[in-house]
Amino acid sequence: MPPHSAIPDELARRYLVRGEDTIDRYPRRQEDRRMLLQWIAERTFTTDDELDESTVNGMLFPYSDDVAVLRRYLVDHGLLERFPDGTGYRRVRPE
Repeated sequence: MPPHSAIPDELARRYLVRGEDTIDRYPRRQEDRRMLLQWIAERTFTTDDELDESTVNGMLFPYSDDVAVLRRYLVDHGLLERFPDGTGYRRVRPE
């Protein structure tokens, strides 16, 4: 189980459905979006995990029905890395 995020829950929860971890809306401001995505990544993945797409989708589903968009945002923001051959993903080691 990954450690909880260093980002305070109350900051991330502004963008979640009340009482749930489901994304209500993605923040418009890039720094807020990055914060929300980092909060999700830190709560969901460990840096040692190497996961296939199906497993990643299952782990992201509690946060969004559209796991493809959420997964793409995580990759685009450098929080999740897709293997060059497309067979899997891993959490990018925080700097």
